[in-house]
Amino acid sequence: MFQFQGERGSFMVNWPFVWSATQGAVDDGTLDQALLDDIGWATYPEVEQGTGSSPPIGGINLGIGAFSDHIEEAHDAVQCIVTPENQAYYFVHDGNPASHAEAYEDPEVLEAYPMAPVIRDSLEDAASRPQTPYYNEVSTGLQNTWHPPASVNPDSTPESSTDLIGSVLRGEKLL
Repeated sequence: MFQFQGERGSFMVNWPFVWSATQGAVDDGTLDQALLDDIGWATYPEVEQGTGSSPPIGGINLGIGAFSDHIEEAHDAVQCIVTPENQAYYFVHDGNPASHAEAYEDPEVLEAYPMAPVIRDSLEDAASRPQTPYYNEVSTGLQNTWHPPASVNPDSTPESSTDLIGSVLRGEKLL
């Protein structure tokens, strides 16, 4: 995020918390309003020509333990958390996009996140991330080897990326 907000920042694929963090930094006087004014947004690009956009979907993934002493209360809590009203509140105050489309119609969401309709459209087109308990390591490994884009070498980057991620997952390297 700090590189994006810096002198050479240009493109970023990230969660909406970047918008609210940048807005907060402008309000605190640590970043210029011109940076916030310069931020734009678009749907996730196609990866393969002719196929639609499929941004990776994330989420918080709420679950209830099978052996909980309070299954009914936990179920009630989950039902409360996933209401459009509570998802809208969480989105506005924490920057995590709602999973319920109705939350994107909330006036506070639209005021706090003018790009909310684009986020909603992206979520409607989203596909699951690779299923692995090591998603963070895989994602960080890809970011470390494929960024900045000018450093990508088609002859070596894919192999070095695979090697790094494999070494991290085997416990041979740290990110």
